[in-house]
Amino acid sequence: MNNSSSGQQAGMGQTPDINNDEIDLFELWSGLVKQKWLIISVAVISVMLAAAYPFLVTPSYKSTAYLLPPTVEDIQEMNALNLLVGKAFYKEKDVYKNFLEKLASREVKQQVFTEFDLVYLYDVKFSTYQGVQK
Repeated sequence: MNNSSSGQQAGMGQTPDINNDEIDLFELWSGLVKQKWLIISVAVISVMLAAAYPFLVTPSYKSTAYLLPPTVEDIQEMNALNLLVGKAFYKEKDVYKNFLEKLASREVKQQVFTEFDLVYLYDVKFSTYQGVQK
């Protein structure tokens, strides 16, 4: 009597069925539970490294702008016009102070926002729902 079916032999030398493609979810779950501390530690270390990376790496690109006060040569033309009109001469410190006041004024900020369409980036309602790309 032959008990073999689909290539299997009966007895001690029985080979597993290679067409058995079932996945035992309980076995997979128990394997994950056994390795839970490894999984948690890898996740925590990955998050810590990802959080530390921006602070540890030097920036690739950096931009700096300096506003220097004008020199005497820079304001000579303005003073030449004032001489013709009969007004007092400008001093470098006064011109620079006036420039910084104008730069910080609300009108200049509004003009920059309007000219470069920056208001679009700060529209909370629009950027929340559709992103900030135009």
